[in-house]
Amino acid sequence: IGHRKMREKQIKKYLHTNDISYIPDLVSKMYPNLDNRLIKAAGRSVLAHLLHMRELGYVKATDNPNGKGWLLV
Repeated sequence: IGHRKMREKQIKKYLHTNDISYIPDLVSKMYPNLDNRLIKAAGRSVLAHLLHMRELGYVKATDNPNGKGWLLV
């Protein structure tokens, strides 16, 4: 649980209320030196956190021409 809370805090740091963020951008900010072979797994992990945070009412998803983006509520 501690690790999840830490990761959610990190995600909140990079999300904004008025500027859409995308998972690849979040991954590159959260894991700047990540091996390319691990990027997809990191993206899935960030998505799982975002989905949980959406259930809690911290973030919301938005669909637009660039794909699914995320906003801080």
